[in-house]
Amino acid sequence: MFDIETQTVLVFKTNIQNDYERIYVQALLNSAAGIHDCTVDLEDCDKVLRIEMDINLNESDMERYIIEKVNSYGFMCKPLEDSIEQITNTNLYYNNSTMYVN
Repeated sequence: MFDIETQTVLVFKTNIQNDYERIYVQALLNSAAGIHDCTVDLEDCDKVLRIEMDINLNESDMERYIIEKVNSYGFMCKPLEDSIEQITNTNLYYNNSTMYVN
């Protein structure tokens, strides 16, 4: 029998700018119950905060908790889906396996 741990991943846009801020936020969030791993991609233009958490936690409650926590540290934090929704609400078409946005 395999012991498979199932996780949910939440992704946020932030304004975390440097390694000092990244390490600070990661340390505080990694200590929260239910969070397995927290990373910040400083190379991405959205300074993406990625949270791996227990699947059995309520995703919307955890999302609110993370946003409030990161905001309380003095950083902007919002779900990255906002950016994705802008793309899905536009007209997409394919030409020779290449996706174009109208």
